[in-house]
Amino acid sequence: MDTKAEEEEEVLYEELDADSVDTVNLLSSFGLADSIISNFLENGYTVDLLKEVERQEIEELIGHPFLAERTKFISGLNKWREGQGLPPVSTPSGGSAGCTEGRLENINRQDCTAKLLINASPKGRAVIQSYKDTNVLTRSQKRIITHIVVDEFKDRFGKLTRHELVLRAAELRQLFPTESEYTWYQPAVEFQGSKKIKLGKLAKGCLHDRNSNYKPDHHNAHNLPEEAAGPSQTQDVLSEGAHTCDWLIATLSAYLLPCPMLTSRDRKKWKPTYMDARESFVLWIKGLDELETEIARINLVAGRCNQTQRPLVIVVGPTITEVSTFLVYFGGIYYNLPTFQKALDVCYKTYKIYGVTFPRPASGVWNLINHCIYGFEPEIDCKARVISIGNGIAATR
Repeated sequence: MDTKAEEEEEVLYEELDADSVDTVNLLSSFGLADSIISNFLENGYTVDLLKEVERQEIEELIGHPFLAERTKFISGLNKWREGQGLPPVSTPSGGSAGCTEGRLENINRQDCTAKLLINASPKGRAVIQSYKDTNVLTRSQKRIITHIVVDEFKDRFGKLTRHELVLRAAELRQLFPTESEYTWYQPAVEFQGSKKIKLGKLAKGCLHDRNSNYKPDHHNAHNLPEEAAGPSQTQDVLSEGAHTCDWLIATLSAYLLPCPMLTSRDRKKWKPTYMDARESFVLWIKGLDELETEIARINLVAGRCNQTQRPLVIVVGPTITEVSTFLVYFGGIYYNLPTFQKALDVCYKTYKIYGVTFPRPASGVWNLINHCIYGFEPEIDCKARVISIGNGIAATR
């Protein structure tokens, strides 16, 4: 079972854009391991950013126990930079980074502008230089700028207000004149003198989206006493029970969208219960000895809807708060996954890859995941409810 799960995990593909392909080719020429290259891509590094990357960033990206990989990277990068007429990587020294950090530490909310945040970031400076050379801001560069402007601000002062988003968009328009101000942030309404002009139903733009979705890991931690900023016993408990928390929250989602009346195989009206909806989505059993019996029972319920062969997430544990095994069942085969999130992801992708329709008792929660997490349009019979709940979830972030 574990071997099949490992094989399943290996067959995962991700489409790369042109910038990422160039970056992979360059890093591969340094002789780096795939995991190290993947780390650079996940952090948004491009060929242009590698021209500006500093020693401190390299040490954070390639830390212990990959010191040999770090040596190969620095050696290859210095040779490549020399060919580009660029200076080599700086020697280990935290002076410049410490100066920048100190300057930002003492800044107040009103003075924390987009230009200051971008210039304080090596990635930001690299994007500015690239834009000066090409007068083009790529999609990946725009994402980097958005993350710098929003994330650095929220880490220090919390969520940006509507007025601050308008100011940031205007500042970015000055830095990148070819980009429309509204691509950064477009409010729902705009005031021109005494006139109120409606621009859209909802505010939008990449700054708005990031401001709504980004959650600082240590919000205002530098302003808290040492005891408050440190990990508490409650946080340790939550960390240990993270997998349990994930599956319980996902299971409760089945209660948000109850299934309507259905017509069973014998043409009789049938109203699935909340338990039917939940067990068509995630099945909890106390031990593996119950597996075959419970699967047979679930398939019997599914048969009433003329649907038997479908993926199913199974969690195993003596109680609902002590689960330790996460399985995906499909076509008579069980796949063992390390976490509930991974099991849910594999189960969802199995539906999509094999073109299997969502189980009707749990179609509401699967469509909610389909829309809110993966960005697909929900099915027409529950579209209005799914979009309404999705908007409510987004508003609370």
